[in-house]
Amino acid sequence: MSTSNITIAGHAINRPIEILTDYSQRYAGTLSKYDFRDKGDPNTLTAEEIWATRIIHSRITRSEQAELEKRSRSWRADWAAVAPTARLEDADPANNGGTYDAMQKLYSHFTDIRGVSWAKASKILHFKRPYLFPILDSRLMNVYCRAAMTAAEEFKHRGYRRMYWAAIRNDLIANRDSLAQLRQALANQDAGHHKLSDLSDLRILDILSWSHGS
Repeated sequence: MSTSNITIAGHAINRPIEILTDYSQRYAGTLSKYDFRDKGDPNTLTAEEIWATRIIHSRITRSEQAELEKRSRSWRADWAAVAPTARLEDADPANNGGTYDAMQKLYSHFTDIRGVSWAKASKILHFKRPYLFPILDSRLMNVYCRAAMTAAEEFKHRGYRRMYWAAIRNDLIANRDSLAQLRQALANQDAGHHKLSDLSDLRILDILSWSHGS
């Protein structure tokens, strides 16, 4: 079964299974302590969950952790507006008042906190909503920079110069069949790697993008 036709930001990704299995060996702690950590109450953000993102190099500080925990107590309604199983594929930027806007509202809470960058916010948001929020660190933003500009042109009414969520969403949709094939191939791997198939399509694409960006 071929899985060689996965394309990320216009770049073909060769040997995706090898990339993913190598990641699972190099970053086993990330998978166990971040990706497969219990998600807790879907509408609450705890201090422990915030701090756990340091395993994926969020660099959250103790003061940021405390401020996030304190402020997040008032965000329950905004968390509840996006189901734990909400998918980025369904967050169409063309639709006003839909999932995309609910994502923006949640994200805006993080940007109000001094020192909390795109990367820090996205690593927390992805942990709580792993099918919906992409992880956006500097490497991913570099990979998707041009595609994000193209997406912003497509959705000019949003008023952004770059739209990373929309660009990644486009790739999720374009690679849907290839990702399904890849997931099946991963499920057939030995026990040391089988949990890779339990990751969301978004996280699988993230790992491939991050590795390509290196």
